[in-house]
Amino acid sequence: MPLYAAIWEEGLATYVSDWSTPGASRASLLLDIPKGMEQTCMANLPFLVDDVTAKLDSKDVADYGDYLLFRSKDPRRPGRAGYCIGYLLAKQLHTRMPMDALVALEGETLRGLLAEALRTLAPTR
Repeated sequence: MPLYAAIWEEGLATYVSDWSTPGASRASLLLDIPKGMEQTCMANLPFLVDDVTAKLDSKDVADYGDYLLFRSKDPRRPGRAGYCIGYLLAKQLHTRMPMDALVALEGETLRGLLAEALRTLAPTR
């Protein structure tokens, strides 16, 4: 599975949980595992966006581990950062399409929309 698909699956699940449970805490959405993960991602968003963009099609287990497990050694990329990036991408795309269309995205259509959304996700670098 390419990195974009893995980040999308986990981020979308997190976003749907947030969307369907108004007032859910960041902890209940698992956006705080490891502690401070979401804040670290937001503080390093330009780096993360550039890194994910460069690795969208990667099937390297190291990239998967860096973004979806606890294997990252880079302090700008906390463990599980892909959940936060995917969540932000799903939230952004949901402003442009209804939930039923959002959850049906896949393949090249999904990849193209994610690449486009990544370009607008981070502040100007």
